[in-house]
Parts: sequence; structure tokens; C-alpha cells
Amino acid sequence: MMAPCIIPPRSRPAPDVGQAATLLVLFGATGDLALRMLLPSLYGLQRDGLLPAGLRILGSARAALDDAGFRDLVARAIAQRIPTTALEQASMDALLQRLAFQPAAIDDDDAMAALTARIAALRSGDVVYHLSTAPRWYPTICERLGSAGLAGPGTRVLLEKPIGHDLASSIAINDGVAARFDEDRVFRVATLNM
Repeated sequence: MMAPCIIPPRSRPAPDVGQAATLLVLFGATGDLALRMLLPSLYGLQRDGLLPAGLRILGSARAALDDAGFRDLVARAIAQRIPTTALEQASMDALLQRLAFQPAAIDDDDAMAALTARIAALRSGDVVYHLSTAPRWYPTICERLGSAGLAGPGTRVLLEKPIGHDLASSIAINDGVAARFDEDRVFRVATLNM
């Protein structure tokens, strides 16, 4: 017989993350992880009525898509991943209406300026940034957001693990993120690869 798992109490109070986000910005929105896992999961949350009513979702990646092209890509990705018995057209339509897309390459100053301007225009409350990119880009993305005034109170950042390829790179990446986001606004997640 196995001993019960004892989870120690938190050593500090739960962070005050503010209110429900009104904007989710998905960096790497046309990548494998986003299309295979994240966007189909958002569809499931939409179908189950678990997304906040006013939540908008802004995808960004290098792809030269507009809002309609992104919505079409997402609809096809969801149709490939969700069993037809679980697909509801009304839920799909509601999710697609939440979506917008802003093409941007992280190393392109003009594209990042357009992206940060779009984020500022869509922001009406708290923002969650989900970084579904190579971890080496996390500090650069956070620096760009911070320089545009988009990394302060009312923002949170989700980092996909693993972060770095060894201890030194992990420390460097986490330090770069921490330069713009306080630790209680940084969430490290491991999306299961199924």
C-alpha cells in the first residue's frame, strides 16, 4: 500500500493575479503546440462555457496571415483534433469570433511595434501572454512587452517548459523574464504532448 501524498502548505500566500484576463496573447500561434494542443483546448473551454465572456485571443507568429486566415487555420486544426461528436458549430463560431491575428517576427522592430500597438488597442483589462515559442526568445519577448509598457500590473506570462537546455541557459532565460515580470506573475507550464 502506498503512503498518501502529502502536499505541504504554500510558504507564501497565493499571488493576487488580479481579475480574469480580457486578452490572451498567444506567441507562436501557428506552431505545432498551439495548433495541436492550445487552440483545441480553448475550443473545449469555449464549448463548456468556461472562457470569460469578454476574453479576446490575439495570435501572433511569423506567418503572413490576417484575422480571417488565422480563424480558418484554427478551425481546421480544431476539426482535426476534436472528435466530430464533440464539435458544436455554435461553440466553434463563438471561439472564432474571439480570435484576431497580428503577424510579427520577434527580431523585426517594425513588426513588434505593430504587435505591441495591437495589444494596446485590444487591451481592456488584464492580459495573459502565453509564450509558445522557443525559450531562447522569452527574454526578448518580455523586454519588448516591457519597453512598450505592456508588462506591468495586470499582466501575466506563461512560459512553456522546459526552459533552457542546461542550468546556465535556464537561469539566463528566467533572469531575462524576471527583468520585466515579477515572479508572482510568471507561470511555468508543461503542456503534455499527446
